[in-house]
Order: sequence, then C-alpha cells, then structure tokens
Amino acid sequence: MPTNKHESVEPWRPSAAAAFALLTYLFVAGCASTGGDTSSAKNNARMTDLADSLEPLREQFNADKEKLRALALLSPT
Repeated sequence: MPTNKHESVEPWRPSAAAAFALLTYLFVAGCASTGGDTSSAKNNARMTDLADSLEPLREQFNADKEKLRALALLSPT
C-alpha cells in the first residue's frame, strides 16, 4: 500500500484513438472552412507594408473599435 496518496496516481493521457479522432476533426474542419472557392481573384484582402513604421497598423487597430480585435506576438524561440 502506498504511503503517499499521490504515488499511485498516473497522469491522464488520451488514447491513440482519441488523438487520431481529434486530429482528423481538426483537419476536416480546416478544409471545410475554405468555403470551396479559394480563387485569388475573389480574395480582396488588403495588405499594408509595415517595413518603415507600425503606425498604419496602430491606426487601423484603433479605428476598428466595434470589431473583435486580437494581437499576437510570436517568437521562434
């Protein structure tokens, strides 16, 4: 009998089948979200060059007060 109640507790690990099912679901959901037509002619995304200054990004971020906004800082380390 263990002296400490935490000695016999194993960490929870998902089964291989559960992991496969989750990855399959995420793949299918990603493929389905394209809307079927990924033509670049219909893509009206606007790109802004931020090489010189971040001010255009700041202005656009502050102008969209009614929309949901998110900021992400990514680093390779």
